[in-house]
Amino acid sequence: MTKSRYAGSIFVIAAVMVLVAGCGVKPVTVAQQFQEAINSQNVESALDLLSENASLNVGESLSLEGKSPIADWLTIQAKLQFELNGDPVTTDSGVSFENCLITSNQWSFYGIEAMSGTCILVVEGGHVAELVIQYDENSKASLSDSSLVKPTDLVGIWTGEWPMPGADPFSDEITLNYFQFNEDGSARLATSPDDLSINPDSEHPGARFKWSYENYVLNLQNDGPASEGYCDEQDVGSYLIRTVKNVSLNRIQFKLILDPCLYRASALPRIAAPWDAFLP
Repeated sequence: MTKSRYAGSIFVIAAVMVLVAGCGVKPVTVAQQFQEAINSQNVESALDLLSENASLNVGESLSLEGKSPIADWLTIQAKLQFELNGDPVTTDSGVSFENCLITSNQWSFYGIEAMSGTCILVVEGGHVAELVIQYDENSKASLSDSSLVKPTDLVGIWTGEWPMPGADPFSDEITLNYFQFNEDGSARLATSPDDLSINPDSEHPGARFKWSYENYVLNLQNDGPASEGYCDEQDVGSYLIRTVKNVSLNRIQFKLILDPCLYRASALPRIAAPWDAFLP
């Protein structure tokens, strides 16, 4: 055998050994590594363990395919201190987490200590191919009894007090900001209700955004020139929202998760009330 053929054979054998080693990793071990990555908010390590065509299904409203959308979800969950707690054991359908509990600042925001249910992870070729989390009836009941906001509840004009960018939050330099959500998915932010015109002119320059409300998370994206919204077009802000009852007036509380658009993050009121509630 020539040296070139010998070297080639060694390379093939080494490649096969690496492949076999990767495939020989126990699914429960991969599941433990994935669980540790998620619970330590290590998004990069979690993504390294995912297959390219991985799928994620959480509850009844979230279904994602592929690394890119799952990466966005993991980034948000890392900010919310999402943790997948339970003991991974091998089953016929994959790896099941016994006594599965999901803790997160999101659930705490709604007054729920933890969500429980069925958590199954499928491992193929040493990588996570699928993660399914289904909440049990008790958790669903707790969620339905909490202060959730429906998408239709958002439509309208809201107002609240909040210091403008650059203002001293401990001074009296406070302004009323107005936020309008429309049924077509558009939104506007302004310092006057007159500036919330759908087609603004030079005298009504309010910032324009697109909004969506998915998996109990409000997403806002700039929908105008960067100079108008004080943020880049690709900047997407994510917020938790819940209803807050104050006597007979329902209000919405906004809690920042992640928003690279500092103008929007600072101008959005923490507590907003319906604008027309203050009209005579």
